[in-house]
Amino acid sequence: MSSLRSLLLFAAVVHVQSQALQSEEWVWTRRYDCCGGRALSVHMHKVVNGVGQIDPTTKDKSAIQNGILGQAGKYVVIKRVGICGDADRSSGPVRWNVGGRFTMEAGQYNWGSNYRLNPVPGGRPSMGWSYRTITKTQFTWKQNVVVQFHGTRDNDGLYCGSADEDKVSYNDGRYSSSYRVWIKFDYVSYAPCPSLQYRPVPTQAACAKCKTCSSSQYIKPGTCQNFQNTECVTCSNKPSNEYYTLQPCEGYSDAKFAKCSADCKVSETFELIPCGSQNRMCKAIAPECTKDEYEARSPTKTENRLCLPRKVCNKEEYIISDGDKTTNRVCGTVFPACVAPAQYEVSPPTATTNRVCAVPTQCKDDEHETVAPTPISNRKCEPNTKECPDDSMYEEAPPTATSDLKCSPIREECSFPVEYESAAPTKTSNRGCSPVTTCERNQFELSRATPTSDAECVSLCYTCPKGQYESVPCDLTTVTPDPTICEVCDECGEGELEVQACTPNSNRKCENKYELARDLREAVEALEGNAVQTLDGNMIWGVSGEKVAVVPSDIVVNDMSVSQTLRS
Repeated sequence: MSSLRSLLLFAAVVHVQSQALQSEEWVWTRRYDCCGGRALSVHMHKVVNGVGQIDPTTKDKSAIQNGILGQAGKYVVIKRVGICGDADRSSGPVRWNVGGRFTMEAGQYNWGSNYRLNPVPGGRPSMGWSYRTITKTQFTWKQNVVVQFHGTRDNDGLYCGSADEDKVSYNDGRYSSSYRVWIKFDYVSYAPCPSLQYRPVPTQAACAKCKTCSSSQYIKPGTCQNFQNTECVTCSNKPSNEYYTLQPCEGYSDAKFAKCSADCKVSETFELIPCGSQNRMCKAIAPECTKDEYEARSPTKTENRLCLPRKVCNKEEYIISDGDKTTNRVCGTVFPACVAPAQYEVSPPTATTNRVCAVPTQCKDDEHETVAPTPISNRKCEPNTKECPDDSMYEEAPPTATSDLKCSPIREECSFPVEYESAAPTKTSNRGCSPVTTCERNQFELSRATPTSDAECVSLCYTCPKGQYESVPCDLTTVTPDPTICEVCDECGEGELEVQACTPNSNRKCENKYELARDLREAVEALEGNAVQTLDGNMIWGVSGEKVAVVPSDIVVNDMSVSQTLRS
C-alpha cells in the first residue's frame, strides 16, 4: 500500500495493519438460549496476540482505545470503511462510531447513521464484506481516532468468513456471531502557512503573520517561512540617474540596476520610455500630419508628434475657423430659424456663415408701411404725404400705419334746381349734393330752394310757435287748402293782470287788477276763512280745490297785500 496506512478495526473483531502498529484482532461474541433469542451473556475474546487495549468492563458499546494513533505534525484522514459479519439484508443492523466524527452501519434496518453501507453479501452463515469510500473526513493534529461499537438489533448466528479487498482472509466460524469493521486511513502533514506567514511554534499548527518590512527594505531570503519570522534588509540605491531599475526592491529580492541606453537622436526620435524605472527606449517621430489632420502636439524630447483628425462640421453647424497646421477646425451651431413677425432672416446660413436674424424696421410717426415684413424680408416705410396737391382735391382718408394720405377730386357743382349743395367742400370733405325738396299738398313752401339751400316746406296745419296763438285753424277740405293762421298774443297793459296765459290755441287775457281785487275780496269773505291757503304765493284755492283766482302776491286790497288779507 506504499505510504498509505490502513487500520482495520472491529466492533466484534479488530484487525490493524500499519507500519507503525502491531496487528491486533478483537472479537465480540454472544450466546443465546435455544428458543427465545435472548442474549444470556456477552463475552469478548482476544483472538490474536496484539498490543491494543480493550476495557474488559465494557459491554455492547466498548471503546477500542488508541484505535488509530495520532502522529506529531500530521492529520489522520479516513479514506474507506468496510463491515463484515452478522449484518446482511435480514439481520443487524450493526453500527460503529469513528472518532466521534461520524457513524456508519450495515444491515436490515436504518438507524440514521452518517454513512449507510449495503448489507453484507455471502451465503449464510459465512458472510463477506460491504465497503464505502469516504472523503474529507479529517481529524485534528496528533489526535488518536477512537472507534466505538454502537451495537446491533439482533444476532442471527452469522459471522465474517471472507477475505477483504486487501486479500486478508477472516474466518470467525468458531463464534456464534461476529462483526468486523475495516478502516483504511492515511497520515497527512501540516499544510504550508499562507504567503507572508510562518509557524511560531513548530509543534502547533497555528500560523502567524510575518513582520512587515518598510518600503525601503526587502525580506531576507529564507525568512518569513516555515518556523522563521521576517528579517528585513535595506534596499540598494541606484548608482546614478543614468541607471534604470532592472529589478525592484520588493518581497525577497534586493533591487538590481543597469546602465540606460544612449540618448535619443534629436528631431528624429523621441524618448518613449525615459531612463528611470525602465531602460530608455527611443522611437521614431511620426510623419507630418495630413491635410485632414492637425498637429495637436509637436514632437519634443519625450513626446511624439500627435496628429488628430480635423473636425467635420455637420449640417447643423457652420465653419467659424478652418484652422491651420496646428489648430483644429472650429464649428459653430447654426441659429434656429427666425421667428416671424418679431424677426426676419437677413441672410441664410452657409458653410462658413451663421444665419442672421434682425428685428423688422419700425416706421416713424410721419411714415407708413408700404411693404409688410416676411420671414425673409424687412418692412419698408415711406414718408406720409402732408397735404393734397391743390384745391381741386380733398383728403378722403388720413394716413395710417399701413397707408398714405388719400386725396380725391372734389365733386363738380351740383345740378341746380334738381340738386342743391348740402355740404360745401373742405380740406377733409367732398362737396355734398342733395335733391331739392318738393312740398306735398298739405304743405306750403315757406322758402324756395337756392343753389346752396333746400326748399322749406311747412304743413298747412301746424302748432303756433311760442308767443303766438291759432287765430284761424287750417282747412284742408277746400280745393285750395287754407293754412293755420297764427297771431301774436296780446300783452297786458299797466294796471292789468293776466288772468289767462298765452297758449298755441288761445290768446292771453288781461283784467283790471283793482276790479279783480274787489272780486277777490268778496270771494274770500264768502269762504268765511274755511281752509283757505296760499300755494306758491300766487294761487288761491277754495275748499273744494277749485281755482278761484290767480293773483300776484303783491296785489294790495284795502291797503293790505293778498297774503295779509288771507291771514286776516
